[in-house]
Amino acid sequence: METSIPAEQKIMEIEKGVLFSDIKIIKNNSESLNQLYLMLENSKHDIVGIFPSINSFERQLKMGLLNLLNGLLDKDIKIRMLVPVCIQQLIRVLDKGIENCNG
Repeated sequence: METSIPAEQKIMEIEKGVLFSDIKIIKNNSESLNQLYLMLENSKHDIVGIFPSINSFERQLKMGLLNLLNGLLDKDIKIRMLVPVCIQQLIRVLDKGIENCNG
């Protein structure tokens, strides 16, 4: 495993105030979920979520992601989710998620 960071990347990180070197790949599903929820609870500025499919996004909603994100609304945190899906599928999944939260 390569642990060095190219100088150009490090300079860009310093100039933009972004730390790309903190990106981790977690292959264990339960560990990745634990890390996700821990990061969401401790976030202070922005949250960016990337989901590989609408099904994975829907599973997270069923596991309480929407409730957790709703709890962050008072913290003035910008939340963005990247999900490869058409808008009709996303609306259907979000409607079901909201029903589950209210029901």
